[in-house]
Amino acid sequence: MGLFNFSRKLTDEQLRRISLSAQYQEQQGGNHFTLSAKIGSRAKVFLQQGWGITDRQGLCDTIETLLGRIRSADITVIKEEIIAELQEDSNINTEEQRLCSMASIAGKYHITEEEDLDDLLNMLNNYIADLDALHANQLIISWDAITGKDVIGWDIGRAAYLVRVGVEVNYLKADEAWNYLERAYQRAISTFNTWEEFGHSYIIGRSFWAYSPEVRDVLGFCNVMKWLMKHPDSPWLKVTLK
Repeated sequence: MGLFNFSRKLTDEQLRRISLSAQYQEQQGGNHFTLSAKIGSRAKVFLQQGWGITDRQGLCDTIETLLGRIRSADITVIKEEIIAELQEDSNINTEEQRLCSMASIAGKYHITEEEDLDDLLNMLNNYIADLDALHANQLIISWDAITGKDVIGWDIGRAAYLVRVGVEVNYLKADEAWNYLERAYQRAISTFNTWEEFGHSYIIGRSFWAYSPEVRDVLGFCNVMKWLMKHPDSPWLKVTLK
């Protein structure tokens, strides 16, 4: 049956795909070595309260969004906005002025929806707030060195974990889950060469999304990654990314 056999013991190829969710899994608890996330009665609460997902269709739509999202334009807009605000003659002094400026820049990349602009504004504010922590933990070398590659791990990792929780609550069958995980894996290996690269991208991407220093917790997630890179029980030490 090859890669997608459904025996209890995972093959190395299966573990590579499941381990895309390892950072999220380590945060939530459960099992790193099963298709299901194994978080028990918390699974449906996690989906409902954390993601607003209450049924199979909602789960599939969310996974599709995460796997299909391209971040390069988002990062370009954010970098151009920072450059605009650093100009000596910049008149961007309020949140409203920042949003107007970003809307003008985003329009060049055909990003015009109000919801998307609000997301970009939040991403920019979060990134600026976390720059010191990202520097201190050697995740970035400078604010303008960031690229779409540096944040896409966050979307891939979340998609993989949602797939595994979806199996647990019976929203996804095993073959559907493996197909989603295969798509996530192909995107990961086309972008990253090692777990370390992938893990850094996950943390940086999370810093753009999380709405407070406590939630972003860059140091805490760096410690999670250190565990995954060094502890003998880590799935990342059982298999390489590629």
